[in-house]
Amino acid sequence: PIIASDISKIPFYKKQAPKTKSEIAVPLIVEGKVIGVLNVESKEVNAFDNDDLLYLSALADKAAVAIRNAQLYEKIKNFNLELKKQVDKATKDLRKANKELERLNQIKSDFVSTVSHELRTPLTSVQGYISLMHDGDVGPTTVEQKEFLGIIKEESQRLTRLINDLLDISKIEAGKMQMTFSDFNLLEFINNYKKEIESMASSKSIKVTFILPDKLPSIKADVDKIKQIFNNLISNAVKFSGKNSMLKIIIKVNTEDIQIDVIDQGIGIAQKDLERIFEKFQQVDTKMTRKTGGTGLGLAITKHLIEGHGGKIWVKSKLGEGSTFSFTLSKNLK
Repeated sequence: PIIASDISKIPFYKKQAPKTKSEIAVPLIVEGKVIGVLNVESKEVNAFDNDDLLYLSALADKAAVAIRNAQLYEKIKNFNLELKKQVDKATKDLRKANKELERLNQIKSDFVSTVSHELRTPLTSVQGYISLMHDGDVGPTTVEQKEFLGIIKEESQRLTRLINDLLDISKIEAGKMQMTFSDFNLLEFINNYKKEIESMASSKSIKVTFILPDKLPSIKADVDKIKQIFNNLISNAVKFSGKNSMLKIIIKVNTEDIQIDVIDQGIGIAQKDLERIFEKFQQVDTKMTRKTGGTGLGLAITKHLIEGHGGKIWVKSKLGEGSTFSFTLSKNLK
């Protein structure tokens, strides 16, 4: 701070106002840095004393903080404006990219749907002729030929399942998966379906146990889709279970829904993989998974079908100890 009681006696003073006789100057300091000067001039000589200096110093402290706050506010304001410009540009670019992704996704879905349809038609004919040859309807076959035809038949059936999965997922993505609901007795369905379940499990000598209530309320459901749900879950359980293991199917009635548990003693699923197994094209990376193959679509399709019945699906599992896939079907679906 400087008090110039008589500016005429200061050799380095550069006079600005012609009537100024004395002057006081106090620096504006923030965080040890001078950001300006509070300057007061007078037309009289000896117009300022130490009291004025103390007063102006206090005023300068407050002014310095206020000025710095104003500078920071302006800086933040400018930063926000620049940020908004960048966000607006990024949003515009993202929308453009999303539109392009939607277009490409639609092309992909159309391609998958078309190719799957085109593949299914000749494959049906191939399976028909293989069955005729395998069963000896077009002439005798040797034991070795019959064995090879059996392998071809199994692989063509596997290919059909893969194509059907691709068709289903393309319908789901296009919002064209239709369901036809009617009165449905789950208990009657399971009793009729038991032999088919046991047949699926017999390839590995898996013992199937059913724990069913005496009665179940009638619900609204699409019978074909319910069978597809069970087929997907039970075939998975069999695929990833060892020989002579156990498979348990439990049905119980809750307040709002019917719950079905499919419990196996298979290889299990790691905790890190549990949340993503219901996503499209997701498979747990194990030696058995790589050996058995698959599209990774079955559980994604199953989840969609269950949700279409007002239910939900979840899984509990531990590596080496098996998995429990549980799902519900709403009792109140209209």
